Amino acid sequence: MEGVKIAVTPMKGEEATTYALQVKGDAVYPIRFAEDIGATTKKDDSAATGGFGEGAKMAALSLLGKKESKVTSVTFACDNWQVQYTKGRNTLGTEKLYKTVTRLEQPIEGNTLTIETQAPETVKALLDARRYFYHPQNPDFQNPTYENAKGGFKLVEEPKEGNRFTPTDGNFYYVGQRQSVGDGNHNAKFDNGVRGMHLWSNKKDTEKNPTNIAGRDRTALSHEDIEALVLKPMVEAMTNEDLLNNLSLLKEYWANKTQHKKEAHNLVILIAGEMATRKLYTTFPETYVAYPHPTSFKGGWSELHDYRRRLDEIAKKLDNDGFTICDDPFHAIGMQSLLEREALQITFPCIQPTQQQTIRLNLLHKVTEQLNDFYQTARKNNYLFGTEYKGSSDLIQEHMLKLPVYIFDEHEGLNKEHIQGFVKGLSHIGLSKGQLNSAFNQALATYLHEITHVHGSDESASFSYKLTDMLELILKTAPEFSEKLKQYEQFWDNSLLAEQAVA
Repeated sequence: MEGVKIAVTPMKGEEATTYALQVKGDAVYPIRFAEDIGATTKKDDSAATGGFGEGAKMAALSLLGKKESKVTSVTFACDNWQVQYTKGRNTLGTEKLYKTVTRLEQPIEGNTLTIETQAPETVKALLDARRYFYHPQNPDFQNPTYENAKGGFKLVEEPKEGNRFTPTDGNFYYVGQRQSVGDGNHNAKFDNGVRGMHLWSNKKDTEKNPTNIAGRDRTALSHEDIEALVLKPMVEAMTNEDLLNNLSLLKEYWANKTQHKKEAHNLVILIAGEMATRKLYTTFPETYVAYPHPTSFKGGWSELHDYRRRLDEIAKKLDNDGFTICDDPFHAIGMQSLLEREALQITFPCIQPTQQQTIRLNLLHKVTEQLNDFYQTARKNNYLFGTEYKGSSDLIQEHMLKLPVYIFDEHEGLNKEHIQGFVKGLSHIGLSKGQLNSAFNQALATYLHEITHVHGSDESASFSYKLTDMLELILKTAPEFSEKLKQYEQFWDNSLLAEQAVA
């Protein structure tokens, strides 16, 4: 409504005062746009809301049809024509709506819309309706937090408990006009539909229509529409500096606990994703960690379930320790993942491996990789566990082979039970110094035992079953793998002898 002039003129009559509310604009348009339902130029105009060709006409008929509005006429005028809609009675006394078309002797500049009513309440309601549109005096748009050619937002906060602030709800505007937000007629909210901010789009996509046409203006946008048609274009139009600044401003919505705050949280995730695309990194407080997205996991449904369960356990522990858990996109721009953070929480004091101990660790890893290759081939040919075996779980999971292995002294620190090995969540594996200094088969058995814990704890049935499968795998590989195992055992023994010689 920027540039539009509004005036109200009272006209005293014999019985009552009539108020003429006139809206004047600069645009010029042909008469059919005031007469014909469906006639519009807005459909392909990215800077204009609407596009159905019915809004002004239906509004006129609605005002005339409501007795409480006391509207007597609605008149559209432009150039040298005028179309007036009035209410009257025919010869049978039936109330009807009439349209009168007049050619003006003196053409006017721009266009006018004049509404005559005898109810001052109607005038007030029409004037108040200006808050549903963009104009410089609309407080929703004043002092925006951020705005570019595609759209903008303004964070809405209210004081709470002294200097602390908490987000409240804001309004949504699509190309300058307030619209409903929601997933249907019953859920759509015309007022305060956006959590934490006022949000607006300066352009509409003329090729993509909102998927939900519920609401008072038939263009209520779902949360998915707002993300695709409003937030994404706005984020893609941000400069690198804009992305960094807005990410900082929206810190309140980093946590994945704020997912219910739809648009604000989605905006943060889109900003992080765009930064990752541009390879734009930043630093984060140490108490913020990113939760890995399950799509990064490779494996069957059973492994995925175990993976998510372990992630949730780690996340719950870190949350209790005062950490803020964020979504996966933050990891791509510099935030530590919760797995990386967990890897720092070593249970026992670690010792720096010697050169020979590192060689033996690599031997354990290499043997296990070759066992896994054999297992994968056997599963495809279905001869390892017989034709009845239909399990989808990988016995040796690849992500377990990628976990770092730390060495600890089983006689020091908190290890009062003389534990020989452990697996810490999804972050690392621990092997005692004694195991690395023991016989090859004993160290390999301990390592295989620990990586099998991905299927459960010592007390779980799933772990017992998988450990039995692991034993069967070793027995099955014995005939064709025995020579290689002997070679690895010899390498192991040579490494032990070399270390003893140095000592």
